[in-house]
Amino acid sequence: MIGYISTTNDAAYNLATEEYFLKNRCEDIFFLYINEPSIIAGKHQNILAEINFKAAKRLNLKIFRRLSGGGTVYHDLGNINYCFILNTKEGRLINFRDHSLLIAEALEKLGLKPTIGKRNEINVNGFKVSGNASHVYKNRSLHHGTLLYSSDLNNLNECLNNNPNNYIDQAVKSVKSEVTNISEQLQINMSIHEFTLQVFQLLTNDKQKPIKLTPTEDGIISQLAENKYQKWEWNFGYSPKFIIKKRISLPKKSGELWIEITVEKGIITGIKCQSQNSFIATLLEKKLHGISHNPISIKQEIDEELMTIFNTYEIEELIDELF
Repeated sequence: MIGYISTTNDAAYNLATEEYFLKNRCEDIFFLYINEPSIIAGKHQNILAEINFKAAKRLNLKIFRRLSGGGTVYHDLGNINYCFILNTKEGRLINFRDHSLLIAEALEKLGLKPTIGKRNEINVNGFKVSGNASHVYKNRSLHHGTLLYSSDLNNLNECLNNNPNNYIDQAVKSVKSEVTNISEQLQINMSIHEFTLQVFQLLTNDKQKPIKLTPTEDGIISQLAENKYQKWEWNFGYSPKFIIKKRISLPKKSGELWIEITVEKGIITGIKCQSQNSFIATLLEKKLHGISHNPISIKQEIDEELMTIFNTYEIEELIDELF
């Protein structure tokens, strides 16, 4: 098995690298990378039902959809992501436990006492430190997961804390768990860089050096990141059909707004509003039907007319409530 350690924290690029390795190389590969602060949702999830949209915006988190299924996770510079890309028999299911065992054995050699849970997550002292997901492409399998080393757990808990009752959909749901950082469980002090190298050596070969991408590979991956993983159409538009139902307090104590928004392939295909403020209810129903369900598109449609009654901050607060 060859190994690769990413030299960038660009989440879109690293997600694209996984897909490139899966579909364009033929070797068994072990891949490690660390992403900038971001949220990564599973392929078949409704992202908005999984995250605290306001918290993610305030924390300036980028939001992405990955190739594999499973639940939504928080990444930052204190979280290491591992990825096994292996040749297998076409049609054969991935054995999640086998991959979790490999990671657990590496953690054990580093002085931890990991256990594997019923969802093949890895726990230390009863707290989750690693979740995982997978994807199969022809005769190649991708199995990847997180390793919480020194992540900001306050940000993690805040940005993944949402009210699922506001959303009606058939999307895959995340399973919440109590988490901890590996660094807090280790008996020795070790930087995240040192820990990453230790894991790499244990899962590949003590003397093996990470491979390097060729300029051609870098170009292909960069293009995939730009054309797919940085696109709203993939990250949000790919969400299954969903309905948002909310009661919103309008700015300036101008009443309440009850909304029901239907979104299909990222487009608002239906909207119903009720409010003591008939102007706002009528405006939203008239302007938002048929447009992309993203803050920029909504702001372009309603900003000018709402400026007659609300300031810029109040308009942004109202738009945020539509997610």
